[in-house]
Amino acid sequence: MTRKAYIPWTVGLPAVLGLIPFFAAAGLYAWGRPDQAGVALLTLLTYSAVSLSFLGGARWGHEAAQERPRAGIIAGASLAPLAGWLLLVTPIPEPKWQLAGLITLFLLQWLWDARSRQLPPWWSPLRTGMTMGAVIALAVALETALRL
Repeated sequence: MTRKAYIPWTVGLPAVLGLIPFFAAAGLYAWGRPDQAGVALLTLLTYSAVSLSFLGGARWGHEAAQERPRAGIIAGASLAPLAGWLLLVTPIPEPKWQLAGLITLFLLQWLWDARSRQLPPWWSPLRTGMTMGAVIALAVALETALRL
């Protein structure tokens, strides 16, 4: 029988609050006034890149705190943030490609984190919930971008 991993509230509460900008920006982009769509999309794309940087930094920091940090983990922790920022700053004519790319990056980061045995037992459930929230918000925006 496996022990249930409880997410510490000191981690879980800020994580859940961190989803608010995703939902607010995606909602404004999808259902807000047309003159708000551009800034809402830019906010969602930027916040996604920032969030991927945060996730990579958390993974990097956890590994760097080990007695013998593994170079592969340190390098891997830098990939999703770098790709997220490249998606943000590269001039891509249609936002659907940026949104789809960010969804992919969040899912890849989640797969890597969820499979890791070196992270605390509550990390995987936390990351699963947070990834679902981010991906749902990005999917709402992607659906909107596909209709435009």
